[in-house]
Amino acid sequence: MAAASRTTASGAGSRSSSCLLRRTPPEPQLHRRQFSSSSGYFPAVAPTQHGHHHHHQQHRSGASCNQHQQRLALTLTLQSTTRQSSSSSSNNNNSNNNDDGINDILISTEELQSNLLQLSKSMFDSLSQNGYWTNTSPFTNILPPTVIATLRNQAIALRNQGRYEQSYSESVINAITGETVRFDKPGVFACEPDGADYDTAPDMLLYMTILLQTLPPALNSHHQNTMSSGSGSGSGSTQWTNLDNTAFNAKLAVTSSGGSKYPRHVDNVSGIHVGSKDLRKLTAILYLNPSWTSGDGGELRIYLGVPESDRKKIVGEKDYKENKESETSAFVDLSPMGGRLVLFYSDVVPHEVLENAPHATTAADEEKLLDRYALTIWIPASSPVE
Repeated sequence: MAAASRTTASGAGSRSSSCLLRRTPPEPQLHRRQFSSSSGYFPAVAPTQHGHHHHHQQHRSGASCNQHQQRLALTLTLQSTTRQSSSSSSNNNNSNNNDDGINDILISTEELQSNLLQLSKSMFDSLSQNGYWTNTSPFTNILPPTVIATLRNQAIALRNQGRYEQSYSESVINAITGETVRFDKPGVFACEPDGADYDTAPDMLLYMTILLQTLPPALNSHHQNTMSSGSGSGSGSTQWTNLDNTAFNAKLAVTSSGGSKYPRHVDNVSGIHVGSKDLRKLTAILYLNPSWTSGDGGELRIYLGVPESDRKKIVGEKDYKENKESETSAFVDLSPMGGRLVLFYSDVVPHEVLENAPHATTAADEEKLLDRYALTIWIPASSPVE
């Protein structure tokens, strides 16, 4: 194991609804597949309670559901940067409410796609060489601050609707016996945003869709170009695996202010080998904390160069406390400042979330300002590795 070193880069439940994000035109058809750290990879059907947390139940009337599905389909076609009504095709990038009470979409599809494509080569190179990638301060090269603030407000709105519940993780550590290990995440609450959240979080769903439709093909293309040039695609455990852009899982999490954290772990400890039920390969985390500063804590600590034989040893609270590798592994700390996007290999990179800094104030509104919001999307490999 490499000698200890530290690089700080702070940068200055399922729901009973037919309105799940599943299939929409055009090709490739999107269908929301469920990943659970406990039971792996699920087809695109209405999920049951599993994995990280349980969902708040919510029903929609048939008329409301149909109207919602039309809006969601329109969003996912990526033909417009704003919601279009049936009587108008004009775009409007303002955040004002329409006459039906639905907010206009603030995200520019073209700008976000362009930003992701421009950065995709550096993403691929860093992932291949280091197992992770992040943008740099001031973190405005993915989404502008106004959009990050809007995404945070939409995340808070979902929380106010009761969509978040206590979060925990269960990971399969033995694919043959099904043995799992669980660790709780005190002070961490989460939900899985889906199509039924469109009325409350339209920008969030559009961001998820654009990321899914843009990044996997771009990164796969860089891999193909690298292989055709004969320069390889990385080495060892970080070798590239093509990504699938027709399935994903998302988690919107808030880490409560005042010392909350969760321990070192690997998202997909079972790996993406033949027979694995969990094919998650790429973790993409977008931070929604516009006012965060380097002294507020909550850093994502990514451990570097951990051999495959050691990854299963560091899953779970007990192993986390007893394992001494955390004292000798090289790592990088990334502050969760608003607009930061972090990519890393789900099946390779151990990571943890450090404590949010305690604060002097006890005013509820002030404490909420230091709640740490993060939107995670997991993208699976296109096929298991032999």
